[in-house]
Amino acid sequence: MKHVTSINQKAERIEAYLTHESAMAAAQERDVVGLRTPPHEQNGPHFPLGCSLVFSPGWEVDSQGGTAGLCQPVERDIFDCHLSCFWPAHVPDQLITRPTGRDSAHRRRRTGASSTSSSPEGIPAMPTLTRLVVCLAALAPAAATASAQTATWYIGTYTNDILVWDEASEQVVDRIRVANAIPSDMTLNETRNRLYVRDATAQHMEVVDLGVRRVVDSFTLSHDNVSVRLDSFVPNPAGDRAVIVAKRYTKLRDRYTVEGPFILEYDLRQKQVTDTLQWPDGRERDRGGGFRYSPDGETLYFFGDDVIALDADTYQEMDRWELSQPLEPGLGRPSFGLNPGTYDAPGVATSLLRLTDPAQNRSMLGVATVRLSEMEVDFFTLGTSAPMRAFTVAPGGTKAYGLYSEVGRYEFWEFDLEARRVTRREPFAGRPRMGLQVSADGQSLYIHVAGNTIDVYDVDTFELVRTVEFAEDMTDVVVVPGGVAP
Repeated sequence: MKHVTSINQKAERIEAYLTHESAMAAAQERDVVGLRTPPHEQNGPHFPLGCSLVFSPGWEVDSQGGTAGLCQPVERDIFDCHLSCFWPAHVPDQLITRPTGRDSAHRRRRTGASSTSSSPEGIPAMPTLTRLVVCLAALAPAAATASAQTATWYIGTYTNDILVWDEASEQVVDRIRVANAIPSDMTLNETRNRLYVRDATAQHMEVVDLGVRRVVDSFTLSHDNVSVRLDSFVPNPAGDRAVIVAKRYTKLRDRYTVEGPFILEYDLRQKQVTDTLQWPDGRERDRGGGFRYSPDGETLYFFGDDVIALDADTYQEMDRWELSQPLEPGLGRPSFGLNPGTYDAPGVATSLLRLTDPAQNRSMLGVATVRLSEMEVDFFTLGTSAPMRAFTVAPGGTKAYGLYSEVGRYEFWEFDLEARRVTRREPFAGRPRMGLQVSADGQSLYIHVAGNTIDVYDVDTFELVRTVEFAEDMTDVVVVPGGVAP
């Protein structure tokens, strides 16, 4: 803590914790350091890459000029500002590492009231803790009964824990301990019995068996002076292999070399790369592409300008859905989601649709229902495009809910998927970054993401019922329908 000074109560608690930790671990002296290539000289987490090459007028807006991509202060301080968050912070990046600093670098943080703090150049302004030992805050009493439908939430935090939260009781019923701090990205397999957890450095993957709620396997592709960042991870439904999109960073004496992105076939049992795949259409994509296996694992879909169906064994193209072309004559190019939501029917993905009406030169908003195996989409339009930031289908598939979000104006939208129209719009006190989830019984809406709270709203009145508060801030959320088990 010799490079930072506490300026608020949260920082003072962190400082007190580190003082206690230092006293308890007399045989080991820890310090806040910049990004290092493994092996790390301390047992704490590795700091993520930073954004000192990003130039922006400030953090009042995100990379798109709006507010949807902004992060809470805790995320900007101890997580990242170039992956899930956008913030032009000057912290250790992929080109420079500085374990100590001499010149102070000042930054200004907007947290409701202006504040100024300083830290040495190359050192994050707030330390990443191995684990913050705190007690869970008291939760609001739950109204659900034992017989009600429920779901289990797996909530990543800025510690080494994944919280297991029961939706019906609104209680944390278990914690899953991971070896690598800050489980920042979690992927659920097709059968919903395994969780693949990537840490904040994007170099380590741990496999969680949800039946026993513990880590059963792990792997990394990094070694020596080579860091491999796992940008995308798609497991085969059989659980024997995965497709990974990765970049390789090699640390030399005077510079880093960056190679990729590569598409890798990885054997999860042998723990080795078994093939390097060619990019579909021969065009390498740093962003804007993605993969997904079919439920039977026989087809691998690539999402680019078009949807390309590849044989999952030979990776040869079998079929192509030309989404780069209009869905119907006279319409512009469409944009819609291809990944199923929590309560979508098997083989179906329902999402918001956006397309251009060339005749009137306006962007349209609608809803699309995609059946990927048939490469078919059923859609309807609702009117002129609106800034909708979230969309989720309710259990049963007849209703859906969305969040209208712009500066100073937030609304719940209710969609009737059978009548194909918006049935209700209700203003509410939102926040810049919001995730939306509907309860398993269809009676509540949950606002989460960016913070340590889940706001519970009544689905009939759209009124705030209560706020569930956790001791840890959340990084990612995966919802699995079903009760608490084991």
